[in-house]
Amino acid sequence: MPADLPLRRDDAFPSSPGYGVWIALMLFAFAAFAFVRALKSGKLPWRVPVAGDARSPAPRVVAARQLTPQANLQVVQWNGKEFLLACTAHSVTVVDSRGIEGPAP
Repeated sequence: MPADLPLRRDDAFPSSPGYGVWIALMLFAFAAFAFVRALKSGKLPWRVPVAGDARSPAPRVVAARQLTPQANLQVVQWNGKEFLLACTAHSVTVVDSRGIEGPAP
């Protein structure tokens, strides 16, 4: 075929991905690695404390009152708050909550 024919040549379109694709893949891999590492270390801002975790004290039942054989009220302190819980065999409802007052300075 003569070179002066107006045809589009295949070599004008590279078949292998360019450097931009490789750089994007490397950045994605680095971001995924950093996310997994932060997730394991517990340094993410939306991490929910788990009971028994050294960083969050376990909930403490302050008072309990039996209403019926199947229902009771409990006052529970946890994470600087006090919760009034209505408990039955099938559900737990937060009736009220308030912040725990610290000692006066």
